[in-house]
Parts: sequence; structure tokens; C-alpha cells
Amino acid sequence: MGDLVRSPLAVDLIIAAVVAQGILLSLYALRTGRGIRPASLVATLAAGGFLLIALRTVLAEAWWGWTGLALLASLIAHVLDLRLRWR
Repeated sequence: MGDLVRSPLAVDLIIAAVVAQGILLSLYALRTGRGIRPASLVATLAAGGFLLIALRTVLAEAWWGWTGLALLASLIAHVLDLRLRWR
């Protein structure tokens, strides 16, 4: 079990779950008109998703630049998310 938790595969499974969650919540919002707006949802999930990608690059021992790019993308998505939510 410890090997699975420390492997990039675990992060892949979590990313797949986040993508599925985004699809289901978007479909719900589009069909009912209730829930989180898809634009806001994408920004929120993208920020977390890019953090997961950064974690995956570290676990896979990829080039450090990919980790930096994923963290930068997460920051951009987070700022966009804040901008969409700010009132």
C-alpha cells in the first residue's frame, strides 16, 4: 500500500476523480441552473489540478522545470478563481 501512495499512479487516480467531479458538477449546473457556475468550477478545479500535477512530477522524478511550470499554472488558475469570486 505504501508503494501505491508514493507512486505517480495514485496522483493519476486522484486527477481522474477530480475531472469526473468537474464533469458531473458542470452537467448538474447546466441541466438545473443551480450549483456552481462552470467557469468558476473550472478555475477552482484547475488550481488544485495543477497542484496535483506538480506533485506527480516530483513523485515521477521529472525535470524540476515541469514542477515549476505546474506551480505557476496553479497560481494563475488560483488568481483567476479569486477574480471570478470577488464581489
